[in-house]
Amino acid sequence: YDPRDYELPKIGLAKLKDAETVSELYVDLSDRNFQNSFAETINKYVSTRKKIFTRYKIDFADIRIDRDYVKPLIELFKNRERRWAR
Repeated sequence: YDPRDYELPKIGLAKLKDAETVSELYVDLSDRNFQNSFAETINKYVSTRKKIFTRYKIDFADIRIDRDYVKPLIELFKNRERRWAR
């Protein structure tokens, strides 16, 4: 994932466009309340995704585009190997 997708830049007023409804909305990206609301929404999304994967025993690895992907993949396969060895 790209960590920039999880934190909005504090650049002031910006026009956002909904790709599905084509509606447009102006928001102040530097507004603390908007920043907090966005962070809360993202955190809930990530938490829910992890809970669903865990509940259904789906293996997953959080891989950031700005970091080495080898370590998370090695950890994923080590965990899988330990689980299958039981």
